[in-house]
Amino acid sequence: METPWTDDNVNSLTERQKCNFMHEYSCAVCGDTLEPTNEGWVCTNCGWTQHWCFDCDADWQWKDQVDYITGLFDESQDDFIK
Repeated sequence: METPWTDDNVNSLTERQKCNFMHEYSCAVCGDTLEPTNEGWVCTNCGWTQHWCFDCDADWQWKDQVDYITGLFDESQDDFIK
């Protein structure tokens, strides 16, 4: 998905960057985590920008994957405890 991104896209990408189950979008120059804006990703360390993301990351579809993985983890913990 190319920029510009809506506020909802930016919110989805912001939350995705916080997710421990998925590798974050990172800077091609210094490796730091990128910050999403309406105009694209920005590295707050070196200023590098990126103007695309995967559609599923910008429209909250990634959350379904995380919920599924979390559910599997919870089920495996329940089986272990029993």
